[in-house]
Amino acid sequence: MYFFAEHPGEIGLQQRTSGFTWYGGFLAGTAAAVVIIRRHRLPLRMVFPNGVVPIDVAVQPTPLYEALVAFALAGLLWWLGRRARPVVVFAAYLVGSGAARFAVEWLRVNRPVLAGLTAPQLWSVAAVAVGWA
Repeated sequence: MYFFAEHPGEIGLQQRTSGFTWYGGFLAGTAAAVVIIRRHRLPLRMVFPNGVVPIDVAVQPTPLYEALVAFALAGLLWWLGRRARPVVVFAAYLVGSGAARFAVEWLRVNRPVLAGLTAPQLWSVAAVAVGWA
């Protein structure tokens, strides 16, 4: 089988005896999920009719967004943890997670409590401020 070069310095098509790397499975899994969702005419957005605050309208899948950001932040913190003091890593966590939650909260259906911000956004501002300090 021939695959495009994966490593720096390799040019063009290379003969390989191994299979795809992790992103082949990721892309195939994503494609399969989209096909099944379309085939069963399922919506791509979420509803939470039995949630703490019932929502019967379609909303953004913010838990998925937060999970993606959490994985990226974990990678960043792992990398930083090998190069910086623990207090710097903790500060980066506060800033990163606070900023991510603040941003994701704009997509949620929550009531503002102060200055047009929701309670999680206010806590996020506090986390970013403590991390920055």
